[in-house]
Amino acid sequence: MTDGSIIASRGVKCAGPGSCAQVKGDIIAMGLLGSDHHVECIGYYSCWRVQGTIQAADDIICSATGSCVRVNPMKAGNQVVVSGAFGAAHSTITRAPGGVECNSHQSCYDAEIRVEGPIWLNSNLSGAYAILDGSDVECGGKRSCYWARIDAAEDLLITGQQAAANAQIIAYGNIEAYGWEALLNAFILIGEGMDTDVHLYGFYTGHSLTIFCDDGYGDVECNVYCHGITSCYATTIEYADSIDNVNISPSDCLENEGQLSDEGVWCPHLVERVADPAQVIADLMRIWGLDRAISQGNELVQFEEIFTPQSMLQIEAPAPENPTNLMATQ
Repeated sequence: MTDGSIIASRGVKCAGPGSCAQVKGDIIAMGLLGSDHHVECIGYYSCWRVQGTIQAADDIICSATGSCVRVNPMKAGNQVVVSGAFGAAHSTITRAPGGVECNSHQSCYDAEIRVEGPIWLNSNLSGAYAILDGSDVECGGKRSCYWARIDAAEDLLITGQQAAANAQIIAYGNIEAYGWEALLNAFILIGEGMDTDVHLYGFYTGHSLTIFCDDGYGDVECNVYCHGITSCYATTIEYADSIDNVNISPSDCLENEGQLSDEGVWCPHLVERVADPAQVIADLMRIWGLDRAISQGNELVQFEEIFTPQSMLQIEAPAPENPTNLMATQ
C-alpha cells in the first residue's frame, strides 16, 4: 500500500506482483497526447483498488491478471487496453477517445465504461454485467456482453456465442448479430427519435429476443432483417400505435408472423402494446434490472474478499481461470 499519489512527468510502470496496489491517491502519467506517457500495470494484481484516479496522457495498459481492479475512474488520452484476466473488473472508465479493449477472460467484468470512442469486448465474459456506452460496441467473445447494458451511439456488432444474452440494448444506429443465440433473452429499445436497422444472421441469433419498436417520443422506423432460416425464431417485435413503422425482411413476415415465410425463413412474432410506450420502457428496464441483480449476485466474484495485499505478494503464477477456484489458492 502506498500513501499519497504517484505522479510522473513521463510514464508510470507498475511491474511487480501487487505493485501500485491500494495507492491512497492518484496514479498519473503527465504529458501531451502522443508523448508515449503511459500508465502500465503489468504485474499480477498491480494497480489493484487504487483509491484515486489512474490517468495517462496516452494509454492505460492493464496486462496482468487482476490488474486495475476496482479503480474509479480511469482516464486515458488515447486507449485503455486490458489484456489480463479479470483486469479492470468492477472499475469505471470515463475517457478513452481511442477506445477501450477488453481482451482477456472476465476483463472489464461489471465495469462501467462511458467513453467517446469504441469499445471492444473480445474474450469470454469480458464486459459481462458491464455498462457499455461508446461510439461503437463490439461483443466478440463468448458471453462477452452477457447481462450488459449497451448504449452504442453508432453501430453494435455481436459475433460471439450468446455474446449479448440477457443484455439491455439502447439502439441509436445499426445492429448486426451473427453468433449462436447471440441475443438470447435480450431486449432492444429504440433510441429517442432514431431509425434503427437490426440485422440477424446467425443460428437462433434472436431466440427469445424482444425488440420494442417505439421510443415513446414519436415515429421511428424499425427495420428488422432475418437473414438466416432461424435467425428470428422466437423473436418478438412489440410496437405501439401503428405497425406502419415496422419493416421486416422477408416482407411477407407481416402476414406470416411467428411462422415460416414463403422463403422458408422463420418470422418474428408481432405484439401491439396499448399502454404508454414510455411506461412500458420504464417497466421493462425495472424488471430487467431486478433480474440482472439476482443473476449477478449468484455469480459475482468479490475480489476484495479473495485477495489481500499479503496474498498478492505471495503469488508466483497466474490465478486459475475459473473464478470459483480462486479461494483454493489462498
